Amino acid sequence: SPVEPERFTGYHTGADGETYPDEQKQDVPIFAIADGTVKRSGDVDGYGGLLVIEHTVENETATALYGHVQLSSVGKKVGENVTKGEQVAVLGTGFSAETDGERKHLHFGILKGTSPNVRGYVQSEVELDTWYDPVSWLKEHGGQ
Repeated sequence: SPVEPERFTGYHTGADGETYPDEQKQDVPIFAIADGTVKRSGDVDGYGGLLVIEHTVENETATALYGHVQLSSVGKKVGENVTKGEQVAVLGTGFSAETDGERKHLHFGILKGTSPNVRGYVQSEVELDTWYDPVSWLKEHGGQ
């Protein structure tokens, strides 16, 4: 984590997309990485606003977590479909309930398959096996 002291321990399950200073007071859009279906949208401890979308890419299912979002900006309901590149939300206001008191940034994690797991950290390296490295996944799938 670029923030010290970090309030969570263990292995980070995702990658954090940081914002620039000039983005602190403006809406920062979040886009769907691939076609998919909204599985969850709501407040979750550690994230504030969380959007979970199940994507199918190259016949494989991946469940993406978009954390620290402004829930009022989510334009889709659970069960509705999204398309690759569609704006699905904006980042929450830093240091507010929308980000669970965290700085303004996107926590982006990708689970292998379908899972209700939304943990931002796991306690053992072995537990990371159920997660993709999101940066590598995006490179491999061409930013799908």
